[in-house]
Amino acid sequence: VSWGNNGIEDYIDMTGAFPQGPWLPIYLVWAPAALPLITDVVPHISPRDGRYPTVPLSDESNAFVVNTTVHLRTMAPGVKGIVRASGAWSGDAVVTRAVELAEAGEHAVTLVLSATDVRLWWPNTWGEQHRYLLNVSFTPEPQTDAATAQSVSSSRKIGFRTVVFVN
Repeated sequence: VSWGNNGIEDYIDMTGAFPQGPWLPIYLVWAPAALPLITDVVPHISPRDGRYPTVPLSDESNAFVVNTTVHLRTMAPGVKGIVRASGAWSGDAVVTRAVELAEAGEHAVTLVLSATDVRLWWPNTWGEQHRYLLNVSFTPEPQTDAATAQSVSSSRKIGFRTVVFVN
């Protein structure tokens, strides 16, 4: 095994400790060629009214918008289906959108979810770190060749919090 170090190669055997290497989790993604892959899910959480609060929020009084961008990669052109996003913070936090991915390649679809009166995430020693699942999926339309395949899905854990610097 060889690990690069500023252009200098360090050689070690497989029984030794690796001095460098991956430090973040990795995952493999697979889907039939007729289905797109969900390569990333990027939630952007902001206050619902667009104004950041000037008083502390509470679990009973807050409102957020979760702009969720779903990144898809298709191997085949002309894939049609439904992109769905749902948040575990509320039973009605579900949004769907019909899409046609006309060309093979990278695509991004943004869905907007609403979150009201969620339990807030607090820093360690200040309170609980409440996190919620954000689930996204792509389901092909019945008339596509991918109709016999399963849907593809992905999920992320997210927390709700605002941090405001007051000078």
